[in-house]
Amino acid sequence: MGVKCERHFCSEKEPKILQPDWMCQIPNNIPLSLITIPGTHNSCALHGGAIAITQTWSIEKQLQAGIRYFDLRLRLYKDTLKFYHGIIDQQLKFDEVLSVFASFLNEHNSETIIMAIQHEYKQYKSTKSMAQLYDEYTQPYRDIIIKYNGRDMLMGTLRGKILFVEAFYILAKRISNFNMQNEWVVNYPSDIKEKK
Repeated sequence: MGVKCERHFCSEKEPKILQPDWMCQIPNNIPLSLITIPGTHNSCALHGGAIAITQTWSIEKQLQAGIRYFDLRLRLYKDTLKFYHGIIDQQLKFDEVLSVFASFLNEHNSETIIMAIQHEYKQYKSTKSMAQLYDEYTQPYRDIIIKYNGRDMLMGTLRGKILFVEAFYILAKRISNFNMQNEWVVNYPSDIKEKK
């Protein structure tokens, strides 16, 4: 039984290899910019068919597989922050993902998570701003969230923490040797080798 490949993703339901503690091998004095960080594009897009799905693994499974960079697309919807891909509701709220991140880091404190957030689709019936809701949602996790300060950071300062960047291109612009591979279109199984 082979992996079924759709136009833009492969639908493997479970990670074949689990790497929940791979960062423990990195010395504390190594800058983040010297580490290859596996990440996912539109990390929470699990619903909506071929036009919206970009992942087949939950956030928990992605973390267990070794994913450490998360591209989070949030929509301001009725005074909540919900995950969307375009107009498609991903049936998940920001606080649920933060809880998963915190639980994972509690069990795997050698690891760090990079969380990049961007606005998705238009605001709907909200009296609060995205910044206000971000502050409310992250308040319980303020001891483990570090806001990116514009400088390269050492692995030792990031262990057990979530590094928040507003969007991935901010890292790309501010860290001189940072390189982002974000070629998300994989049309054919043969394209996977080139993407790797």
